[in-house]
Parts: sequence; structure tokens; C-alpha cells
Amino acid sequence: MKASGLVLVHSYWYLSLVACVRNPITCQWETTRVTRYGHQSDVLGRDLAYSIWLVNGAPKLQSYNKFEHQFSFETHDTLEIFLFILVLYLLLNIIAHIKLHKHCSVHSHMLLASLWLSCVGLLLTTTHLSVFSFDGQGLGRLSEFGTFSTQWADAVFLALLLSTAEVGFLPGSSAADRQVTKSECCWRLPGSRDYAYHAVASGCEQTQSQPTNNHKTNTNRLAQPWSFLIGIIALFLFLQTALYAWAAIDRDPVIDFSIWNTVPGCLLLAVRFAVAFWFLAILRRRKLSLDTTNQDIDEAGDVLLGPGIDFIHFAAFFLLWMLILPLVVFIAETSVSSLWRRKTIISVCSSSNFIAACVYTCLLIRCCQVNQVPF
Repeated sequence: MKASGLVLVHSYWYLSLVACVRNPITCQWETTRVTRYGHQSDVLGRDLAYSIWLVNGAPKLQSYNKFEHQFSFETHDTLEIFLFILVLYLLLNIIAHIKLHKHCSVHSHMLLASLWLSCVGLLLTTTHLSVFSFDGQGLGRLSEFGTFSTQWADAVFLALLLSTAEVGFLPGSSAADRQVTKSECCWRLPGSRDYAYHAVASGCEQTQSQPTNNHKTNTNRLAQPWSFLIGIIALFLFLQTALYAWAAIDRDPVIDFSIWNTVPGCLLLAVRFAVAFWFLAILRRRKLSLDTTNQDIDEAGDVLLGPGIDFIHFAAFFLLWMLILPLVVFIAETSVSSLWRRKTIISVCSSSNFIAACVYTCLLIRCCQVNQVPF
């Protein structure tokens, strides 16, 4: 590489351990593995206990930046990134609890669960990196639990988006929504099956349309949508946990492969694509059912999702969020240097997750304020 007449040569440092001993007479290093003729080495069979501590940068500059001395270059600033995102999530959690504490809906519970799982995951990861910045070892198990907690938060949020696409932000909260829900339960695309997810919409509609039923019947109808939502959340949690655990085990510690270069890592990205297509299929089916009632496209968001919600903007934004992870991983693995790859994926994906959580929280708060009724 030439720059301004100078030739820049990359330098590589290697560490080699050789079994040897210094000869006190000749002051030369002699190997202890091979016995020389006429010499009986008294160090044969001895074990040498050693401890190697590799750091990044000059030892004299250790106090210059304590949060980067123990990290390799590709992990520089990761502690600051996770700490910054953690503070943002804590603020969002506080705002969400203040605004939604009077609205006991399934979506508000799922949103708060996703936010708290994200906070726990970020807190555990930040704690590990903070300890690592001082002793160079950290808390590996704590970091793994933090990673799994973040994956669980994504799984809950994906299930939340599918539920919102099916029944709106406030299930069965308005007469228009109940009317469309009733038409969905009676109308199906030609040749399509009666999807089990319709149980969420029908359960919400039946529960509010017949308030005079006995307690046992209401309990059964309330349990129907809850059981299916729990099933979806359990499915996503199982897939995220199993594939990520498989990817962590499948990684070669010698070869510097990221988790996305493994087979289970690719399957995790494939799950994102599958959920994105499922999300689009639900929105398409509900839009087609709305067309049968001769509703205007401008009113689709108000009728299908909630008051003041734009149907197209909602679909486009959260579809983009679902595809952010595969797109960023593909671009980073093919076009970004390995020195910046990990930081790029972490920063872009963490910030996109936070923005998606902020947008959904704002939309849910708006719907709750318009209805003004705890449900």
C-alpha cells in the first residue's frame, strides 16, 4: 500500500511458547525437550505454570481509556453503545408505565414485557462488559443470559405485531372494529383455510357483543384468544432460543466467524423473513375484507388498526423493521471490514429495535387516549 511516496506494511505480532532454559555457563537458551549428548538436564519433566494477559494498546497508556484497554479493536465502544441504549430503554419504560398503567389490555402487557426483557438483556450485557473492561474476563454466563433475554424481547415484540395486525391496537374497542371483525369471521378468501388466529378477533368480538352471558361462558371465550397468543409467543421464544443456542455452540472458537455465518444463524434470519410474509398476509387479508364493505383506503387505518393510525405507514414501517436485521447482516458480512462489522450490526440493530418500540408505544398511547376507556 503506497501513500505519499511511503510504503505502509502491515505488521503482525505472534506469541510463541518454547520449552527452553538459559544455560548459566554459556548464557544461551537451550531446549528442554531434547537431551544433548553428554548432558543430563535437571529440568526435564518439569511443568511451567504461566499466565498470559493480552490487552490492546501500550501498557503505559492503560489509564488513558479504561473502557477500551481490555477490548480488541472490533469490540471498541460496544460498552458505550449498550449503556446508551439501556438508558434510552429505561426512559421509554418509565413513560410507557406512566401512560399505560390504567389500560389493562393484552397488547399493553405484551409491550411492557418486551420492554422489560430488553432492559434486562441490555443490563446484563452492560454489566459483563463493565467487568470485562477492568479484569479482561468479565461474566460470560451473564452475557449469555443477556443475549437470550434480548432474543426473547424480539420474540414477544414479533408476536405483538402479528396480534396488532390481526385485531388492531385496541381489540374490540370500537363499533366499527367489531363490525369489520364480524365480517372477517364470516368471509374468507377463496380456497383459504379458517386460520386459528381468527380466534383472537372472534373472541374479542363475542366477549363485548354479549356481556350478559354467564361467567363460565365468558371465561372460556376470554381464554380462547389468550391461549392462541401464548402459543404464538411460546413458538417464537422456542425458535429464538433454540436457534441462537445452536448458533452459539456451532461457532468455531479458532476461526473468527460471527454467529450469522453459521447454519442456525441463517435460520434465524429466515425466521424473520417468514414472520414478515405472515405479517403482510394478515394485513392483505384484512384489507381485502375491508374492500367488501366499500370502505375508503384513507379510513383503513382507523377501522382496522385504531383511531388516527395510517394503515400504509404502519405496514411499511414495521415491515422495514422486520427486514432490518437480515439486510444489515448481509451488508455487513459482504461489504464492511471485520474491524467495524460487529459494531455496525450492534449499533444499527439496537437503535432500530428501540425506534420500533418507541413508535409502537406512541401509537398505542394515542389509541388509548382517544378511547378514554380502560379495557
